Amino acid sequence: MISRCPGFRIQPDWDRSITAGEGEIWFHQYEDGVTKYHKLERQGSDFIPSADGCQCYYYPPNILQIRSATTGVKRTFQSPDLVIQLPYSKERPRVLEGHVAEIYRCRFFPSGLAAITAGADMQLKIWCLLTGRCAATLAPGLAGGVTGVQPNSNEPGGHRAGVMDMGIIHRGRNIVSVDRAGWLRLWDVGTQALLMILDVGSPPWEIVNSPHDKPRSMLFIGYHEYQRL
Repeated sequence: MISRCPGFRIQPDWDRSITAGEGEIWFHQYEDGVTKYHKLERQGSDFIPSADGCQCYYYPPNILQIRSATTGVKRTFQSPDLVIQLPYSKERPRVLEGHVAEIYRCRFFPSGLAAITAGADMQLKIWCLLTGRCAATLAPGLAGGVTGVQPNSNEPGGHRAGVMDMGIIHRGRNIVSVDRAGWLRLWDVGTQALLMILDVGSPPWEIVNSPHDKPRSMLFIGYHEYQRL
């Protein structure tokens, strides 16, 4: 699966690193089924990759682009803020800061007091709408996702491609998400642990939640087909 989806992953707080004037930012390159570990070295206003086959372009103040000179694959990272305005309220809009790339999807929990977002940075974030703080992060490695939950060397655990959609199961104790590479993941919100992984195919999928009377059912719709779990 990884060999069909070359790309890059960057240090989650790269924008804060630039603001703080730090000299290095790490990034991962996925190519031919291999993960390569590199860094961007700051030289004045430019960032120079440690890998000869990579190029980096910085567009101040919040856009960073990495390109592979061998495959032509490029990835643009943008540090955005998500703003949520509470209806019929005179309070200031909630600004949800934390994602390091484009946000593809936002859904609200049944309680109306929390929301979940997902996007190109391969992370899902759960927000408290009363405070605007991030309550949980579902991501690879130490950020939340447990790796090695299934004996498949090609599946590292957390999302390794942009998260296209997610669904809130029943009251919100579990979250299901699907990425651009066709991997579906089931998460436990309380522990932020990855419970299940499933290859649902390469087409980009969207998740259609089931009726409340069937909490164990979920419908996935792709460009040319659908699948019911």
